[in-house]
Amino acid sequence: MGTYLETRRKLLEQLDISKDIPDLIACWSEFVEECEEGYSWDISEYNNEIRVRNDLEKLLTNAELLRFQEHQFFVNAVLEIDIRFRKLLHNHYQLLNKDGWWARGVLKAAGKEYVEYVRKAYGFEISLKE
Repeated sequence: MGTYLETRRKLLEQLDISKDIPDLIACWSEFVEECEEGYSWDISEYNNEIRVRNDLEKLLTNAELLRFQEHQFFVNAVLEIDIRFRKLLHNHYQLLNKDGWWARGVLKAAGKEYVEYVRKAYGFEISLKE
């Protein structure tokens, strides 16, 4: 059994995740901040940016990392950001063809491009945040 950092490095390589944990957390936090301000990009950018949470999930639930006490700091950091993001999601709308609660969620309010896409593609009416 190696150290937490060695195990983490090895796992990131195996999973083909190019960013280390602090960078992944920063990306997730910045994305959530953009959503809090009113996500202003189109849906393809949104889908691209939210994928960072998929990588985080692979690491959060990894049995090898869960053995280390240090991993709890990572778990807590992600969960704090998750709480912020869940508050932004609509209570009545979900995309059923997506994996992960974060990808199934639909923002309650966003910028014009996101709002228009959600209306046209899914028929959901969400608020425009300017």
